[in-house]
Amino acid sequence: MPNATTSEILRVLEDERQALCKGAFKTLDQILEKKELLLEELSRCKSSEDALAKVKSKLIENQALLAAAIRGVGAARDRIAGLENVREGLAIYDQSGQLSKVSTTASCLKKKA
Repeated sequence: MPNATTSEILRVLEDERQALCKGAFKTLDQILEKKELLLEELSRCKSSEDALAKVKSKLIENQALLAAAIRGVGAARDRIAGLENVREGLAIYDQSGQLSKVSTTASCLKKKA
């Protein structure tokens, strides 16, 4: 049977899971502080094997979600960097096989009727 500490940490871990799923990364700092305190308290109190297994399972689940979020943010950052590179100019290979950059800025020509 879970004691008060394990029940509380399971609640905090569920809050963390919800924040990760919603992309509410700003709330993760507050959750981390609570989680650290509760894990320290958990190490000092007596808990059943079943309760500890539930906590471990939630920690593993949240760790996988956090890793996926990190990969997603990295992929988004790489995509934005790629779009910035295209905006600055396009890198292509010329006839001799050398990499050259082609400007993608718009010309200032105006059509007059």
